[in-house]
Amino acid sequence: MQSNQFILEIEKGLDSLGIYSVGFLIGSSMSLLTSGIKTAWYPYYMGFIKENINYEIIFGKILTYYVYLIGFICALYFLFAKPLIILFADSEYYQAYKVVGFVASAFFISTFYNFFLVGIFAKNEIQVQTLIQGLAAFFTIPLTFILIRLIGFQGACLGMLFGNLILALLMYFWNFLRRNIYPNIQYEWKRISFVVAINYSLIMLSSKFSFGNIFLQLLNSFVSSLILISLLLLTLKKNERNKAKYFLRNLLKLT
Repeated sequence: MQSNQFILEIEKGLDSLGIYSVGFLIGSSMSLLTSGIKTAWYPYYMGFIKENINYEIIFGKILTYYVYLIGFICALYFLFAKPLIILFADSEYYQAYKVVGFVASAFFISTFYNFFLVGIFAKNEIQVQTLIQGLAAFFTIPLTFILIRLIGFQGACLGMLFGNLILALLMYFWNFLRRNIYPNIQYEWKRISFVVAINYSLIMLSSKFSFGNIFLQLLNSFVSSLILISLLLLTLKKNERNKAKYFLRNLLKLT
């Protein structure tokens, strides 16, 4: 049992834990994607480091494309959580839809930490991970406790999300402190922030339309996802858009 689940059971009881567990089960399927990316990322960037290839721009682009693709998939968890929970769960667990998207987001954010590990491996300062992870736990556990006390099972998933965010931010801050020694990876933060804002805006807009009819709820989710992917494609550069369209066409052929 994760620490947030343990705290939730103690503070709010088994009913809240049950609702959270249903939402967590669905949202945590995002880890199938993020775990694969984390596993592939280490040998990929180590190959660049060992070959002494100029990777500062390439690695920055990779993070941008990660936010585009996996961020969109993460948004789908928010958009489809409610109708899927209503379709497949008992009525006593309907509130679990409020957990799904945040759990998926927690796994989405967790990969940022791995992206930020390049510097410590490039300079063989691997021991820094222990310090960063310890500091993150120091902040996360009391924050999770407070959030669960304030808002119950939603606080548990937010505690998980903020915990991963704190971990990533601490790693990024360490990289900033060591910027004169570590590789100067050129992250596209303005572009990433814009993409995140688009996802967030569509999720919030879609959540304003709540229907008692499950068909209308699913229709709202599908329409919102189509609008979202269209907006994201528009924000790509021309050559990126052509590559994305080619990828989507091939994906549709496979299905």
